[in-house]
Amino acid sequence: MNKKILFFLLPLLCFLLAAPEEAASASANGVNLWFHTVLPTLLPFIILSDLLISGGASFSLPERADRICRLLTGFSSAGCYILALGFFCGFPMGANLSASFFRSGRISEGEARRLLCLSNQVSPLFLQGYIAALLPDAGLLPAILGIYYGTALLLLFLSRLRPISRESAFCVLHAQKKEASLSLGERMDTSIMNGFEIITRLGGYIILFSVCGALLQTLTAQIPLLPPVLSLFLEISSGSSLLLQSHLAHSLGLALLTAGLSFGGISTVIQTASVIRGSGLPLRIYVGAKLLQACTAFFLSLFFFAVV
Repeated sequence: MNKKILFFLLPLLCFLLAAPEEAASASANGVNLWFHTVLPTLLPFIILSDLLISGGASFSLPERADRICRLLTGFSSAGCYILALGFFCGFPMGANLSASFFRSGRISEGEARRLLCLSNQVSPLFLQGYIAALLPDAGLLPAILGIYYGTALLLLFLSRLRPISRESAFCVLHAQKKEASLSLGERMDTSIMNGFEIITRLGGYIILFSVCGALLQTLTAQIPLLPPVLSLFLEISSGSSLLLQSHLAHSLGLALLTAGLSFGGISTVIQTASVIRGSGLPLRIYVGAKLLQACTAFFLSLFFFAVV
């Protein structure tokens, strides 16, 4: 076994044996997040998108509408579809669609790379349902939403400075010729199984990193303020709860929260790596883009909440 993997697994195994109650509680929190938030939010879109792709849907708009999409976002109509679902459904829907559309030839490699960096965002349902309940003041949510999505849109605007080739407009016809002649029932069965395979794998990562977060809190419990910060950048759901319960300064705590949400956590990075595996899209550009978004969100939040 690889020594790095062994170095990661042994402390986790020892934690499971030494503190079974804490590990079980963390695991239950992960299951709850997956079952009540991730599963109902992502699974229908994953199944329907896979069904549309396997059915040969082109996701292309008339020439004039396609020009409007490119003018507003810098992406093709297929890219806008990925961008919209990535923003609405949350991690890692944008990455999954970027890889799927690139594999099927519906978007070019350049567009897929940029969509990977920009479309993988936190779901507004998670922000409004989970994060809003943790905030000490409900009036803070609009500011957090504004800074978070404002930062994402700023990066989207900056990405438009380098135009994307229209190659993807011609990839669709080539991709459609490769579609297998399956019946609707066969395509539905395949799409459903593909959807459950992806969502189950994501659930496993969420549960595993929830337990890792509990271990991290135990190891760093004696160091003031370190557990909530590390937990946030490991896994954003439990980390957000711990951070907002800590005694960090008001502006610093909210700035760290917005930065952590923008990055998505190590758990989301691993989930993203899982869904893009085999597509040829490099994970490093995704990590770099999310770190840039997190740093931008942190300084904007720190300035805003310190002044306000």
